[in-house]
Amino acid sequence: MCPNVRSLLWVMLLCVVPASRAGSIAYDLDYAAFADLHGDTSHSYVEIYFRVDRWSLEARPTSVGNRRFGFMKGEPDTLVVGFVADVAVTDGPADTLAHERHIVRQPLTERSSGTAYDDLFTTIGFYLPPGSHTLTTLVSDETDPRNVVRQETPLIVRSYAPPEPILSDLELALSASRDESGGRYTKHGLSILPNARCTFGFGAPILYFYTEVYNLDPHAAYRFEAAFLDSAGNAARRLGPFAIERQGPTSVQVKGVNLMGWVDGRYELVVSLFDSGGATLSRCRKPLSVSRAPHITPPTIKKFIDDVSWIATRAELAEFERLPLEEKAPFIEEFWRKRDPDPETPYNEMKQEHFRRLWLADEWFAEPGLPGRTSDQGRVLIQYGPPNDIERQASSMEGRPYEIWFYNEIEGGVQFVFVDFAGSGRMNLVHSTARDEIHNENWRRLAEPYEGTFQRWQRRTDEMRDRQR
Repeated sequence: MCPNVRSLLWVMLLCVVPASRAGSIAYDLDYAAFADLHGDTSHSYVEIYFRVDRWSLEARPTSVGNRRFGFMKGEPDTLVVGFVADVAVTDGPADTLAHERHIVRQPLTERSSGTAYDDLFTTIGFYLPPGSHTLTTLVSDETDPRNVVRQETPLIVRSYAPPEPILSDLELALSASRDESGGRYTKHGLSILPNARCTFGFGAPILYFYTEVYNLDPHAAYRFEAAFLDSAGNAARRLGPFAIERQGPTSVQVKGVNLMGWVDGRYELVVSLFDSGGATLSRCRKPLSVSRAPHITPPTIKKFIDDVSWIATRAELAEFERLPLEEKAPFIEEFWRKRDPDPETPYNEMKQEHFRRLWLADEWFAEPGLPGRTSDQGRVLIQYGPPNDIERQASSMEGRPYEIWFYNEIEGGVQFVFVDFAGSGRMNLVHSTARDEIHNENWRRLAEPYEGTFQRWQRRTDEMRDRQR
């Protein structure tokens, strides 16, 4: 297949977005352009950074197997979340310069930043010609591919061909440390974990920024400084000036600043390069935010309500709805903390079990357009767990299909009866012996075959013939 056809097919793929379920993935996107250190001045190296809110993704257990109601005993299964990022850089409807797909998967209990809303990260790198391009991204939930977000972003790629000293773009980071492993976030012997959200404060009190300086004269002296401007354009803080230590014609500069005590709001980081006489040689800028409130997004709020609607009390849901945005994240933390049966363990057993039940309910009881957790069987599974035993009656001339779920350890032994009235596979709860559940001792009449006009006439005719005999 020729390259032009491949490019056209890729753009067509990005334009087709599957039907999305209610709610979306919350993610942030950022990028920075650097010089091609191999000496190709016709291209720059562009890094694209993703930061995805893990709580807007569906969790799934790693070892369910083929068991319809199977759960591991003892230590819970590991829960994982993941996303798929499809990325394309285009110059027109059929001119694709680069494209790539990344799949990122991570245990739900693993933490990166130490906050309640730890995120998933990835970085994608392309060699691109300088100029204005379009960055098209499709981010989908690995567990639920219907949950997908498409975004188009202008992509400005700078040229580093001029011989004058010049600064690269700025990369804002959550951490910066020595690392020679050559991993995804490693460059120039440093591991730089990008912060695509560009927000610091809660869970990220230290702001790191990374930049590269090119075309340095080995016989000249240079220095650079950084200024943080507030929304009014005033310098809230200055760093430097710092003398630049050269590694040949290129220098790498990484600095960190503690934001404790800063006023929440929008800022702009301005980094300037000077020669020995104080003349400005190059300058680059980057907007950022400082916030003490835990980060929470509308998709995260909606997903929390969807996840806990069967286990939260009405008072808890009403309180959560009333809370202002900055108080919702602490509420979520407290909601799960008070349900942790053993705070001494590294994981919340109840939370792990709940998310497994959610996943299983959606896996086995979903219908087109309806998640399994909204069904009667899904609700019972989420609230009470998997049954100890199931009695099943298939559809027949004698009656409608039904299932009886038996729970031996609840209230001395209870049962739930479900009947499939329409023959569609979606069963309705018609009777239970559990407290606060629907109760109907005559439920078997609901499972009797449907009688239309002809069936009633035939039954009465048969009854009259039997009496005449």
